[in-house]
Amino acid sequence: LLEKMAEQQTQADVVTYNALISACAAAQRWEQALGLLASMPELVLRPDVISYSAAITACETSKGWVDTLHMLSDLRLNVLRPNVITYNASMSVLEKSQQWEKALQLLSEMRREGIEPDLVSYNALLE
Repeated sequence: LLEKMAEQQTQADVVTYNALISACAAAQRWEQALGLLASMPELVLRPDVISYSAAITACETSKGWVDTLHMLSDLRLNVLRPNVITYNASMSVLEKSQQWEKALQLLSEMRREGIEPDLVSYNALLE
């Protein structure tokens, strides 16, 4: 898709990258998803909370809990605020990686940040 856009001299934007990262997550291609996220600043594209949430979701198949925690940190360094989707995806990765204590810490952090956990939040901890 990116090559075709370049051929047509069409500029990819954050929405395009978010869709590509989400597609990689759905196809269980976590390495490509993380690569796309990492390439965004080089293209003068600022990842948003959707970019990070989609990339974190991609880590579920790899059990990439370390990558997940790094992305949460990067998200904050970029002055972005995780939302319930970001937290839910992160807790799911941590739970699947048997890092339940870290997942519980995120649940507490969520509450401290004023983000109300939902049914998905609690299910992510029980999977």
